[in-house]
Amino acid sequence: MACENIGFFYEDQNLVLSDISFRTHPGEIVTIMGPSGSGKTTLLHIFNGILEPTQGKMTCHAKRRVTIFQDKRLIPWQTIGDNVQFGAKIMGIHLDDEQVDEALLNVGLSPHIKKAYPKILSGGMAQRVSVARAFACNPDMIFMDEPFSALDMDNKQDLMYRVADYIETKLATGILVTHDTYEAASLSHRVHDITGHPAHCHPVMTINSSSKDRSETTKMEIMETLHTKKE
Repeated sequence: MACENIGFFYEDQNLVLSDISFRTHPGEIVTIMGPSGSGKTTLLHIFNGILEPTQGKMTCHAKRRVTIFQDKRLIPWQTIGDNVQFGAKIMGIHLDDEQVDEALLNVGLSPHIKKAYPKILSGGMAQRVSVARAFACNPDMIFMDEPFSALDMDNKQDLMYRVADYIETKLATGILVTHDTYEAASLSHRVHDITGHPAHCHPVMTINSSSKDRSETTKMEIMETLHTKKE
């Protein structure tokens, strides 16, 4: 994905985003950080095609794009298995029972729950199902809008590892929007900061190590560097 000098404004409003150039590569996770209201989600919506930029040019050759949101967006009247299949069906992909089982196993859930309904799930389990739904599409680009922010630390660390493993192993591309430096330090290969009015997106840090292999000590060192560079 590449964008060149893109900008955006809502109707009857001033410019929200201005002069943003951005490029991604297979197998990497790029994180966009910034405070609430800075334009992070607007930029993500442009990247994933929900919004069209009002200025500049953007190209994305990914064939299968998925978004994992902070809220789980499961369909309560459909079984867990049907929820896992939902995104793939929209893309015209048929999943058999074994593929649904594999998607659940890949996020740490037992396939035995697939005939149950979302109401039985804890918050952490529901978010795992939403990640399984994304994985089931076999995506080559994953957009993440603060999907780990409501999770306890154990669920957060485990799901982040699974997402990083998928992206790096499958040579997909991930774009993460967050304000959490721990998430950025755990997942990112590159970190950008979005600031200003209108907002600009600035490169902050490149991290060359594999995200799934970073120790907690390494993550803390990256967090310190991020805090220093953003000051």
